[in-house]
Amino acid sequence: MENYFDCFEDKEDLARQFNIDLKELDGATIIFALYEQPSYEGYALVLFERDGKLYEVNGSHCSCYGLEGQWSPEETSVEELMHRIERGNLGYYTNEYSKTVKQALESYKK
Repeated sequence: MENYFDCFEDKEDLARQFNIDLKELDGATIIFALYEQPSYEGYALVLFERDGKLYEVNGSHCSCYGLEGQWSPEETSVEELMHRIERGNLGYYTNEYSKTVKQALESYKK
């Protein structure tokens, strides 16, 4: 099940917001995609799985720009993300969604 929150509606919208070709997401299952835009800035966290590997993309911007040019997937692991949820942090605004990310990761592991 793909989970989109706040300013992301679906895979097409995610590609549009990051200004990437939709083909960049071929074979990807979106586990969690959050894009918040409080005040005059924006913060995004995308977790996706492709070919049995888990990837993370982070992006942020001020009022002058959007997420364009920030699509840079980094391989990650459930263990790393769980550690950040339980003992570290996922980022300034995404911490509010820690419980939701944790639930999405637990479903992903099954």
